[in-house]
Amino acid sequence: MHLIPPGESPAVFEVGLAFGNDIIAGDRDFIGDFSFRKFGISFAVTKELFSKNAEIIGILLNYDFNPYASLGFGGNFAHGKIRKYASFGINKRAFEEVVKGLIALFQ
Repeated sequence: MHLIPPGESPAVFEVGLAFGNDIIAGDRDFIGDFSFRKFGISFAVTKELFSKNAEIIGILLNYDFNPYASLGFGGNFAHGKIRKYASFGINKRAFEEVVKGLIALFQ
């Protein structure tokens, strides 16, 4: 029994635009001050984004709580019904660190 059908991916990529300038500078793990400059808006990207069969068409408001990760809350608008949508994401900086780590494995 498969929890996820063969050939299906549970990963959903999100592309976002931040509202503030340098949202979080430095390598601090947690920034305690709440700031509207840490907000952004994102949309979900799947392989079927523009097809009639898309299961996720998500638009969300995200908040960068440190240089590496963000939380997002919004709606999934697939099939004409709005369902709550939440995400935990890694930001560009975390993605760069993962890629550097993978490259180092093969050098």
